[in-house]
Amino acid sequence: MQNDLEQLGILTLTPFGTISAGSGVSSFNLESFWFGCVLDTQVPLVAVSSGCTIAVTGFYPGGEQVPVATYAFAPKTLEDAPLVQAVLPSSFLGVKNITIGAANGAILTAETVIDLDNLVHCNHAQR
Repeated sequence: MQNDLEQLGILTLTPFGTISAGSGVSSFNLESFWFGCVLDTQVPLVAVSSGCTIAVTGFYPGGEQVPVATYAFAPKTLEDAPLVQAVLPSSFLGVKNITIGAANGAILTAETVIDLDNLVHCNHAQR
């Protein structure tokens, strides 16, 4: 499920992660991924699902920033909530790197974890 958020000022993403084109790759297309947010309880194999909105942005090889895309995770249960699919717009074709982060959430703490799975992408080799 995709939500549109009006961005006023600087977007701060906490926690976040960056995916960059590797050696021999000039750019890549990021098409989709599945995600969810959980709170790490520090107890092995126990995590609590938590609602959040993530933001995805990045840069093209020439340095221009990709417009921000946002996606919401709204679990119906606290345990074993299924991940949701984020399908990226065409602006994420031919990027050099992307950053995925929690833009806001029910609870954002140092224990907030963004789970990512099944990233669908296509790499473009350097010529």
